[in-house]
Amino acid sequence: VKDFMVFIGPQATGKSTVAKLVYYFKNISNDIWELLRDFCNFKAVFPELYHTYLEIRLKDKIIEMFGGHIVNSSQTSLYFEYDADKNIEIEIKDNIFKINISTSLATYIESLFEEVRLFRLDILKKYYFTKSEERRKNVINEQLLNELPKEATSEMWNFLDKIADRNFPILQNKARYLSFIPAGRILFALNKDNLFFDSTEDKFLNEFINYFGGQETQNLADFATKSNELISQYIVIAKKIIKGDISIDYNKIFSLILENETIIKSPFTSSGQQEVIPMVLRLLEFISAEKSIFSIIEEPEAHLYPVAQKYMVDLITLFFNANEYNQLIITTHSPYILTSLNNLLYAHKMAQSNPEATENIIPKELWLDVNRFAAYYMSDGKIEPIVDREDTHLIYAERLDDVSAQINETYYQLLDLES
Repeated sequence: VKDFMVFIGPQATGKSTVAKLVYYFKNISNDIWELLRDFCNFKAVFPELYHTYLEIRLKDKIIEMFGGHIVNSSQTSLYFEYDADKNIEIEIKDNIFKINISTSLATYIESLFEEVRLFRLDILKKYYFTKSEERRKNVINEQLLNELPKEATSEMWNFLDKIADRNFPILQNKARYLSFIPAGRILFALNKDNLFFDSTEDKFLNEFINYFGGQETQNLADFATKSNELISQYIVIAKKIIKGDISIDYNKIFSLILENETIIKSPFTSSGQQEVIPMVLRLLEFISAEKSIFSIIEEPEAHLYPVAQKYMVDLITLFFNANEYNQLIITTHSPYILTSLNNLLYAHKMAQSNPEATENIIPKELWLDVNRFAAYYMSDGKIEPIVDREDTHLIYAERLDDVSAQINETYYQLLDLES
């Protein structure tokens, strides 16, 4: 498991399922934080019952992500390890949902509740004589968000850093924001000309759509929250993929602006442009963010010509390298994605001995450190590492495009008939 993970393999082999389960388990820190905040805000949360609350939340979320059939299956077993002695195991059998939290992780959670309980008592003593109960609750919530990070010095908070997915005040800039960029982004542009609609039942599409809200922009640069050389480089590459610039109006309908200033409404753009524009905008926001990001990207190659796929890999790697704490999972079917990644891995390798010459070929912002990278091939219920860590430090050549080998073999067999 590395910071930059790639899953490749035939369709329906489990790539997205694994990626979504990583999202599910890393998101548990958010559920725990919400329980802590509810407890501190006098909502019906009792620390001794946290396990029950957490189980209800996890059951609801897994049904939301994978459908109700999962709890009716004959047996499903899930296990996620945050650390050597911190893990969660979920068993689902005949509509019964059981969660087992390891002793070490349970101790951490209980200690968090105890710290929040003591903190709440301290705040109550300070503000007990405030004029209204509502005011007292508001003060407690305000103090929880603003003062608790300074007060809570216990190592019991550290586990949140292990599994953090939101920009929690308690963790300040060390927390990771969790994002899932789903496949099927083209659906946005097929709904009455509206790029961002609310009629899908897919949890990940809805979360992705809701990010954009009512934003209105004139061009790509307006989506960046800051301006620097890295973002400028990102926008240049993005325009090569999109074949122009974009604008989004107050109805959340996007248009493509060509170099000659011709404007094309979303229904008349290509399938590749419709697929890629929402992802480009999301990644642009990520690369300009101060916080670190954990992102899962499904099929970044969808509807893109191989050259555009190469540029898409450049964009994703720029985002990954923008913050040393960024993490990333990609699911893909494309050998061009792997080949493009291999070049960036090779650039990092060659830069160790000849950095200036390497940078003349590939900018250093795109170099990809193999020590932070892993790629796996998934098929027939198995997962196989495909990075040569002993010799080349690259993805195995035979995995870059195994279908071409099969096609060529058929061609040579036919060629033999001619001779």
